[in-house]
Amino acid sequence: MPLPRSCSGCAFFQPKGTLCRRHASGPGNEEWELVRWPLVRPVDRCGVGVEIEDGKEGTVSCGHCIHWLQPDDDGLKPDYRQGLSREWWKEAGYCTRFSPSPSTEEDRKTFWRVTHSSDRCGDGEAVQENIDDE
Repeated sequence: MPLPRSCSGCAFFQPKGTLCRRHASGPGNEEWELVRWPLVRPVDRCGVGVEIEDGKEGTVSCGHCIHWLQPDDDGLKPDYRQGLSREWWKEAGYCTRFSPSPSTEEDRKTFWRVTHSSDRCGDGEAVQENIDDE
């Protein structure tokens, strides 16, 4: 598949905010760490972009992704909300797309990063809906 000529022609580009939504977040070492997608210029380009086909976006929303975890389906409840509302945190969960990598650090703690159900990325995989044949 050919590369797009620029980020503005990529299925992973979010024009509002000029964000690159190509990749999901990996785990980190801090609890309650929020994901921030990188800002790119519309004229930039990378080697893993995908041309937009039939106007379709190349991303899956976190809330509809098999890699998204919302413990107890009740949102997250951090001690400090980082300036975000309770309503925002009620729709938040963890991106578990990538496992932690080994390191030389002994007893290293790992925490998955926080995303909102409306966030999206190109590494996501949509949850298959159960459709009854009745």
